[in-house]
Amino acid sequence: MRSIKYGVMTSVFLACMSLFGGGFGLFEHSTKALGMGGAFVARADNATAIYFNPAGITQLEGLSWALTTSPIQPNVSLTDTGGNQYKVDSSLTVIPSLYLTYQLSDQFWLGVGSYVPFGLATKMEENWAGRYNSHNADASSLNLNLNLAYKVNDHLSLAFGLDAQMFDVTLEQKILPSAIVYSQREGIMAGLLAQGMDAVTAEYVFNTQFLAPSAELKDINQEISGDKTCLGYNLALHYKPNDFVSMGVSYRSSVDYDIDGKAKYRDVTQGFIFPFESIFYDAPGLAKIELPSFLYFGFAYFPNEKLCFEIDAWQSGWSTYDVLDVFIENGLQSVQTIKNWDDVWMFRAGCEYVINDSWYATLGYLYDESPIPDEHMDFTLPASDRDVYSFGIGFTKGNYCFEASYGYLKLQDRHVEARPSEFILEMDIEGDVNLYSIGVTYKK
Repeated sequence: MRSIKYGVMTSVFLACMSLFGGGFGLFEHSTKALGMGGAFVARADNATAIYFNPAGITQLEGLSWALTTSPIQPNVSLTDTGGNQYKVDSSLTVIPSLYLTYQLSDQFWLGVGSYVPFGLATKMEENWAGRYNSHNADASSLNLNLNLAYKVNDHLSLAFGLDAQMFDVTLEQKILPSAIVYSQREGIMAGLLAQGMDAVTAEYVFNTQFLAPSAELKDINQEISGDKTCLGYNLALHYKPNDFVSMGVSYRSSVDYDIDGKAKYRDVTQGFIFPFESIFYDAPGLAKIELPSFLYFGFAYFPNEKLCFEIDAWQSGWSTYDVLDVFIENGLQSVQTIKNWDDVWMFRAGCEYVINDSWYATLGYLYDESPIPDEHMDFTLPASDRDVYSFGIGFTKGNYCFEASYGYLKLQDRHVEARPSEFILEMDIEGDVNLYSIGVTYKK
């Protein structure tokens, strides 16, 4: 039997790919930075610099650390052409981060960070209209980042780091039995003709004994899951020529992933005239892919001791993600999905105002492009370009700073054209996300 080319979502990677910049990449790695629209690459003056620009940790004396907790609550809906609205589950997701830096000498600093670089929870009702593309996508990740920073002189610092990234993904979708039968029409018809039937009779038998009965069968549920730990590296530069200006550049490498996953099925009809059980059975799988590199630029201006303005530009090189090849050791075998994603930019701007020796306030804005072309949008992550408006406050007591920030993320309305062969329905996507963050930092 030839391989099924049905649009089945077979990769434990599919959700992960949507999660970085422009999809649902997470930037809630610092409470203060969230209040500044995530613009912190040039500033980088507390322990959360481990994520934004590790070269900035040379500004910190002795021991420094930061702990943040960032709850995220989405409110996203999809509306079909009939006016039916489908809500994405709005459960709260909490994103933790922990950073530690230590000054080894006058020239060397060590930094360690543990944070969540991406995450996803797109859960719909199992019987929703787009269930044949996706009804559940859940991903969690953890990145451990070790950095060594070198202070070249009073103005310039460099850093190099290694990343160990762990993640776990589960994807679920429904499979329409009649679509599977129809996809095998050519082979079934050839078998009927080989039995001596004429074309008209074979067509009648196919329609009445195969296709029509299969339309009465229960949907098959497919669950794909996998986990992996991969290694990468990062480079960073921080330059502060005077008291009024600072600049930063940070680079995170592309990472090659070789995923071992598994496929599980339920509600597979047994003993039907078409052998579903010989195609959809629990089996291991494999996917190979390279995630792109990420490059961050930042420029900060300090007009006086109370004010700071920063603008950042972040690039995600998603044009490398043009095709996804997956192999599952059951009747599906090899499945290829065309992606053709785009390179995208994220632009951030923020400011801080020091009210007095104890209090500061921040404001920020962020614009994030989606890398997913209209012709390849799916329901794993119903996403679009994003605008984020944020503010925050901080209270300093001795060596400690207690911080709180809020961001309002607005998804730009997006129209998805129908692609019947992939079970993509015509939909309008709209929604917003509430971003909260509280944190405490310590520095001498």
